[in-house]
Amino acid sequence: GRVSRPAAVVLDLGGVVLDSPLDVIAAYEAETGLPAGIVNRTVAASGPGGSWARHERGELDRRTFLEAFAAELRAAGAEVDTAELMRRVDGWIRVRPRMLEAIRRLRAAGFAVAAVTNNWEPFAGGPLPSEFDV
Repeated sequence: GRVSRPAAVVLDLGGVVLDSPLDVIAAYEAETGLPAGIVNRTVAASGPGGSWARHERGELDRRTFLEAFAAELRAAGAEVDTAELMRRVDGWIRVRPRMLEAIRRLRAAGFAVAAVTNNWEPFAGGPLPSEFDV
């Protein structure tokens, strides 16, 4: 049968259009003497009921999240200044230039381009939102 041309392309922001914060987290761990990977292991181990996942879904405000995340990390054996860690994570946002070019080429070719994310804070700053149709 005939294959129709898609009308739109949907792209995830974190780790696709934007750099991943994993390097920032690893640098924080190294700088503060934490065991390598402890933050990500704790997030993964806490699963969908953990503070990270609940914050991503908007179920915890920032203050409650920071306290709960610190407690989860403490239970995993790591004393973490979660406010400082998240300040750094929030500052990692870097657009991947090749993805920005791809988005522009897709739109020029007539495709609608949409962005999806599970980020806990709305990303409305800078020129990036104007690059997407949705």
